[in-house]
Amino acid sequence: MYTILGSGGCGLAGPDRSLDRFNEAKQLWDQENPANYAVTVSFDRQYGFPSDATIDYIKNAVDDELSLKASNFVVLPVP
Repeated sequence: MYTILGSGGCGLAGPDRSLDRFNEAKQLWDQENPANYAVTVSFDRQYGFPSDATIDYIKNAVDDELSLKASNFVVLPVP
C-alpha cells in the first residue's frame, strides 16, 4: 500500500496505478535493463527491508529519477 506525496508533503488526490509495479521490494529489481540504472538503497536497521530507494533510469538525463520511501511501517501479527 502506498501514498503519493507532492513536493509540499501533502497527499495527492486519486490513485496512481503506475506505482503498482513497486508494491513489493522484489519488483524494484525486476524492471527492464536494471544494469543501466543508477540505484541507491537504504535499509531499515531493525527489519532489513528497503526503506528508501532512488532509481535514476538514465544516468545523464534530467528529471527521470524515481524516489521511493517506506514510512509508517507496522509489524502485522503472525496468524
